[in-house]
Amino acid sequence: MTAEPNPLYRRFSARILATLLVLAAAWLLPGCAGLYLDPGPQAARLEVPVKGQVTPEQRAMAAAPFGGLEWANFPPRYNRYSEPLWDAQAFIISPEGGYYQLPPAPGTAIQEQEGYAVDTTAQFLAPPGRHRLRVVFTCSVRRTYMDHLAGEVHEYLYLLARERILDVDLPPSGSATVDGFTGR
Repeated sequence: MTAEPNPLYRRFSARILATLLVLAAAWLLPGCAGLYLDPGPQAARLEVPVKGQVTPEQRAMAAAPFGGLEWANFPPRYNRYSEPLWDAQAFIISPEGGYYQLPPAPGTAIQEQEGYAVDTTAQFLAPPGRHRLRVVFTCSVRRTYMDHLAGEVHEYLYLLARERILDVDLPPSGSATVDGFTGR
């Protein structure tokens, strides 16, 4: 013979569960608003010339602490390495110290762009006005490996990283070009 649960307990448990679900949704929803800062209706265009080059030797040196590239293709494949991946990002720095990422202009994103060299202009949309910006330009190799607890893990090994903090006045519906990044 099984005992039926107390109806009061069942209602109390349902209320706790409903409250927890509402709290979880309230906590998660702000993160669903999007990764990028909304530039507004009169967005300005920030243009950042980027140029860089890395060598196959630099890629091999990044993989060396993990057994090197020469062992990556033999079974069992403990490590896989991507080709060099280029990224450019721009952030507005708030007076309180927070960072708000600017969206790339349509069709101009430089995100995990493969190749040993890049020579282009990264473009971002930003709200008009005077802003303190952080612009980041990187090249990395993605190392993928299996962890018995976490499963497939991706780790980025940086070959090149450049960063600038600058003050820029962005005109409404206009554009501004900042000094670009060059590097080897």
